[in-house]
Amino acid sequence: MLTDKQVESRIKKLVIIKNEIDESFDSLADVTGATVDSPLGEAIYSSLSLHLKTLSELIGDDFEWLAWFVWENDCGASGLEAGETGNLKPVRTAKDLTKLIRGENEKQT
Repeated sequence: MLTDKQVESRIKKLVIIKNEIDESFDSLADVTGATVDSPLGEAIYSSLSLHLKTLSELIGDDFEWLAWFVWENDCGASGLEAGETGNLKPVRTAKDLTKLIRGENEKQT
């Protein structure tokens, strides 16, 4: 099992990759008019989705928090809250997300 620091490091790398893909796609979209839902966009972002699913399995993310963090919470930029009812906290960083994932896993055992 990975340590919290290793999980955080992998999440940070994923965020960097996602941001690079977004920047590249935006430049490509300016030239081609492609959208995320176009065949080109789907081809590019499906690769990222596969990477995300693989990383989720590696870090023990059984509740798909990583996908939520990347897609819905814009890698933490939206500052959405998650956690137990009555104890929601903003998830802005890889460290916040790691705590959330580890907390959910601890509740399972």
